[in-house]
Amino acid sequence: MNSSPLLRVASIASLSLLAACNQGPRGDTDGRIDPYNRTRIDAASPEADSVTLLEFSDQVGQDLAAQLAQISEIRSSPSKVLIELGSIQNRTRTPSSDFAAIHRRVFLTLVQSDFARNVADIVEDVDRMDADAARVAPAPATDAQGRPTHQTARYPAEQTYFLQGTFSELSRGGGRQSTYVFDFTLTSAASRKIVYARQITPKQVR
Repeated sequence: MNSSPLLRVASIASLSLLAACNQGPRGDTDGRIDPYNRTRIDAASPEADSVTLLEFSDQVGQDLAAQLAQISEIRSSPSKVLIELGSIQNRTRTPSSDFAAIHRRVFLTLVQSDFARNVADIVEDVDRMDADAARVAPAPATDAQGRPTHQTARYPAEQTYFLQGTFSELSRGGGRQSTYVFDFTLTSAASRKIVYARQITPKQVR
């Protein structure tokens, strides 16, 4: 028996509605999305969401690159200073690997900035460089002072500054609300004086 025109129209409308329901909002479906788009997974996660972390690292990296030449200790230095990737302290529920990633992102922003490179040489952690050098060294050897020849040259403390990060969390409501305290500092290796500090405190409600 043939369906009535009215029944056919109703069936088509039902199929169209079902198809529309299967199309989630942008950023919630499989595939590649803009990293600055928050998703439902971000909203439900107990950790600091990825967009918050990216926005923070962008702000700090760009701000520090622009201000480096204005820091009195750096401006008065007779030669370029050295900025080395320093330590990171994580006091939150968010995995340390997340904060290591934004720490690195700030570092790379400085490396890529003409403003920063005009006044500073941006260098890797010397321990990391030593490990890579030792891995490719043909054989153990020492110099006249008895140091391994694959050891990276240590920099003068008076010219060296460490880029460090500290990340804390204020949690309320059984973890349903978190205020994150994100700090980045630039600290003199010689005097331990902090010559630059940047703090951002975003709040997330789940």
